[in-house]
Amino acid sequence: MVKTKRISILGIFLLLFLSVMLGLVCAVTINSVGTYTDIEGDYSLDGAYSVFVSGDYAYTVSENDDTLAVFNISAHGNSVPVGTYTDIEGDYSLDLAHSVFVSGDYAYTVSSEDDTLAVFNISAHGNPVPVGTYTDSEGDYSLDMAWSVFVSGDYAYTVSYLGDTLAVFNISAQSDTTYPSFSNYWDNNATLTISGTGLFNVTVDNTNGTVLLEINNTNITATNISGNAYNASYSFTSNGTYSYKWHAWGNGTSNNYNVSETISYAVNPADTDNDGLPDSSDPLLYNESNVTISGVTTLNITVGGNATNGSFSGEQEILFYDQTNLMVNFSHNFSTSNLDLSQVTITKTSTSLIVNLSGQLQSDYNKTLYLTDNSFTALCVKDAEISSISEVSSACTGTNETDMTSCLGGSYSSGGINCTDEGTIIKIENLRYSAVRGTPATTTIVSETASSGSGGCLTNWICSDWSSCVNGNQTRNCTKEKSYCYVDLKKKPVENQSCFIGESEENNNAGSPNKSSQEVDSSPELKSIKNNKYLFLGIILIIVIGVVFFFVLNKKHRKR
Repeated sequence: MVKTKRISILGIFLLLFLSVMLGLVCAVTINSVGTYTDIEGDYSLDGAYSVFVSGDYAYTVSENDDTLAVFNISAHGNSVPVGTYTDIEGDYSLDLAHSVFVSGDYAYTVSSEDDTLAVFNISAHGNPVPVGTYTDSEGDYSLDMAWSVFVSGDYAYTVSYLGDTLAVFNISAQSDTTYPSFSNYWDNNATLTISGTGLFNVTVDNTNGTVLLEINNTNITATNISGNAYNASYSFTSNGTYSYKWHAWGNGTSNNYNVSETISYAVNPADTDNDGLPDSSDPLLYNESNVTISGVTTLNITVGGNATNGSFSGEQEILFYDQTNLMVNFSHNFSTSNLDLSQVTITKTSTSLIVNLSGQLQSDYNKTLYLTDNSFTALCVKDAEISSISEVSSACTGTNETDMTSCLGGSYSSGGINCTDEGTIIKIENLRYSAVRGTPATTTIVSETASSGSGGCLTNWICSDWSSCVNGNQTRNCTKEKSYCYVDLKKKPVENQSCFIGESEENNNAGSPNKSSQEVDSSPELKSIKNNKYLFLGIILIIVIGVVFFFVLNKKHRKR
């Protein structure tokens, strides 16, 4: 007997030892692989109380936000929310939902606040669709503060915390379980500017053909275009972001209703210059490439020291450069009005500059022009919008013209216009419009009257400098200032004058025929004679040296 007890005790210890060892061998390491957090969103987990997993989906109920949420967990990583249903006090109440159970295509929940058992169709794996409910606070089948639900076969079992009740419900009466489902959403999102027609497509399975598009609080009946594909359109009259969703009814006996997820649709604001900034926040339209230019190598523009691709407000100084050479600057208040660079024209030559802003210069500001000083002998400013420098009169006596020649080499003010010669640059300030033309010192103008059959006109010959002296002759070319005047071309355009090598530049330009004795000596013929004289003297010197050398050698020979 004692032996048997010892064996029994030994067996018990052996079993305990094996149990401990097996426990050690079968220990499982748990690693976190995914998560999802949502406190107050559509898929709320605020006060989450219960979870049920069926296939690739997890179903949760939130006690605080009264929500049944559906998550795709097929990736076994972070859960992906795919559907939700929220009801606080309705027929399918989830107020203080405490439990969820999934069986087949249905999810069952109990509300401890509203004492409700609710049934949802989850076959579409999207938003749950309520299909049945039972509420009882104090009856025989009390759900008063229902705490848990379990489903087996055709029956649901619930327990009531306050009603102290276990209730059994037959759930087999769900005869019509067909609900519409939505897929293949398509629209022309973000292709419209300000207004236009929005296009929407969707595929709806298990529908009786009644499909609606709801957008901007308007329901639009969709058209069945082929198979299960439906489309609809909506006319937008203003830009903005809109939300839309589809509604459909099933093709079962009960024509069960379902609604799609909510989708956003954007209508773009106006963007005249296509720079990615809406006109409402882009008062500077276009950039350097849209300015009309002539004679400008590379146009660069800065606004408040920045490039033109930004958004500006308030007063900013705008500078236009040809490469790094400043041509014009002015200020503009972008909070008052836009500035359209496509309306700006700049025409530049070596002797003139025209800047036309097409009336966009604001009344509070003037502009300043900068012209390279090309050794000018005269300077004329025309404060008017013109398209060609030929509109500036030759004598600078036309309308809105101011002779600023007195500015050259210093500074000068007239009629509110200020001019400063800064050396290589002439700066002209306080202009409303602006055109400036300089007359270079190298230009020779010869006036001559020419007659024609219509009575004649006066033209100026513009002549180049005299050429170098070649074989005692100099030439220069002349062209007509007024091409429309008739002139006998035999008189010009080529002029000749006599010259001598070594003449001063001043005498060349004046065409003076005076000669000096030095100039005569420097002619090619005289130079040739001088060279021959030097050769002759060299030969005589060699002969003399030879004779002297001969006598020295002869004298040494006699002494021997």
